[in-house]
Amino acid sequence: MALTGPSTLIHFGAFELDAASGVLRKSGIAVKLHPQPFRVLQLLIENSGQLVTREQIRQCLWGDNTFVDFERGINFCVNQIRAALGDDADKPKFVETLPRCGYRFIGSLPPTNGDAPVEAATPAAVSPLTFPPRFRALTYSAAGLLFAVVAVFSLNLGGLRSRLLMKRTPPPIRSLAVLPLENLSNDPEQEYFSDGMTDALITDLAQIDSLRVISRTSVMRYKKTDKSLPQIGRELGVDAVVEGTVQRSGNRVRITAQLIQADTDKHLWAKTYQSNMRDLIALQNQIAGAIAQQVQTALAVRGPARVGWEQSVNPEAYEAYLKGDYFLNRFSRDSMPKATEYFEEAIREDPDFVPAYAKLAGTYLILGNIGMLRQSQSNEKVKPLIAKALQIDPQFAAVHAEAGWNALHYDLDFAKANAEFRRAVELNPNAAEGHQGLADYYATIGDVQQSILEMKRAKEIDPLSLIVNLDLCSILYFARSYDEALGQCNATVEMDRRTNILRLTAGVYASMGRYSEAAQTFSQADELRGAGNAVRVSTGQVQSAASFKNYWKTVLRRGVEKVGNGHESALFIAQAYAYAGEDSQAMTWLEKAYQSRAFGITYIAVDPLFDRFRSNPRFADIVRRVGLSP
Repeated sequence: MALTGPSTLIHFGAFELDAASGVLRKSGIAVKLHPQPFRVLQLLIENSGQLVTREQIRQCLWGDNTFVDFERGINFCVNQIRAALGDDADKPKFVETLPRCGYRFIGSLPPTNGDAPVEAATPAAVSPLTFPPRFRALTYSAAGLLFAVVAVFSLNLGGLRSRLLMKRTPPPIRSLAVLPLENLSNDPEQEYFSDGMTDALITDLAQIDSLRVISRTSVMRYKKTDKSLPQIGRELGVDAVVEGTVQRSGNRVRITAQLIQADTDKHLWAKTYQSNMRDLIALQNQIAGAIAQQVQTALAVRGPARVGWEQSVNPEAYEAYLKGDYFLNRFSRDSMPKATEYFEEAIREDPDFVPAYAKLAGTYLILGNIGMLRQSQSNEKVKPLIAKALQIDPQFAAVHAEAGWNALHYDLDFAKANAEFRRAVELNPNAAEGHQGLADYYATIGDVQQSILEMKRAKEIDPLSLIVNLDLCSILYFARSYDEALGQCNATVEMDRRTNILRLTAGVYASMGRYSEAAQTFSQADELRGAGNAVRVSTGQVQSAASFKNYWKTVLRRGVEKVGNGHESALFIAQAYAYAGEDSQAMTWLEKAYQSRAFGITYIAVDPLFDRFRSNPRFADIVRRVGLSP
């Protein structure tokens, strides 16, 4: 039954295949099925009841000039079809496997032209794929083109025939994104597990030095997206994507993965893996290693890639770790404490599991930076975690990055911070945190141009990360590149409206002398934070530097109880007094910010807001004690 004629829709069971749009629907709802599996399903339906050989499927999908492991590719396509249809290979309702031969569609199709319903027929020759009527007109012009091509080939003008007959090799893969693996467990509470598998695969593939791998925070924005792979590839700027599924049943795990050329949506490699939870780490490394081999072949890279965590791990510890990572990445004041609980549980279950130490240390650092822990409390928890992790595995890059941030922001040991961040980049140049840390270090010591270069490298790896984009905005602001900083800030606000993003945007406006917009944006940040009416101030009269000062004096007068009782960091209060022109109070709060190691104190030597304080002896003394040249 060919899908031609007035309609390109074909119904079978609860399903509808729309050949014109390339969509499969179940009970009217679209079912996710990528182009190649869709084409295989279409081929099977067009030849319902007849054997379709694996060679015929290969010719349909790839032809003769594509280098691909088509055996695995065909298996993957059929598995995807069965997953979409809810079919069982052992007791099929739709797609039957004929061992060592191929496949046959055995589902009932509606009658056509008064015929009886289509059932399984005697195997016969497979007809080629047919197309909707709107494609038929192309056939006649194609015939003329074919005649011209044959003529050229016969003459071999200028060696053209030889060049056209050369086999095309796939383009090199130099950048890659692992899209969120789809949870097929029919249990929403297993989302943490599929997210964790995605994160692990990204981490493993990032070990390939010659490959740029997009970080987790950026790819997670494409979870359950309707965007096409070519569009995602363009947005992330990658050559290829990895996508797949995760299905967990009790202690068993089944993972499918496929490598796809981003711009053409062309399948390059695919395979299905099964394991139990105890061997899950080895399974992740196996998948990453197989993808790495495909990528390295394209890049002609010699030698195996180092991928993943190479030691075994207690299954209960790994499960707790995945749950902790899930709550950490939700990044809310409610989720962060839950993350620490799960990471601590993972360490109790397996005291040698270094990734849990790294994540727990990072979580405590964040809790200190956002004021949910005092910085001294954060430091007390972070240091032993880092020391233990480095004792177990001194080659684990993420631990060095956490050590660098602790040295930079709490110990004010800039030499150590520099060494730790460089070591993190050396061990894993494809991880954004090492480059981001180096950018923070360079900004601290005043080398803002080098800082911009490192932060842009971090953004290449993690283009949609809020933290990376916000940090880049900060560094452009420190560099006095206000127009570029404003553009970066506004782009970050479009990604997510958060208090700290709005405040930095407002600071850029103020440095540009755009005081009305600065006051309005600061007020928006205040409202977003949930401050009471007592600290909200009218911005309608703010048009000049003088009125901007008065705005901040009013804010401080009405809200000093709030900002002075732990609702804001000491550094933000110092900044507020600086905006208000109350320099003595600004110095008092800068001293408190130094004593409490408030996040951002290391940047006061480059912050444009404090330019007029450079000759102030109190300010110069604080800068000196921070460890910077006044």
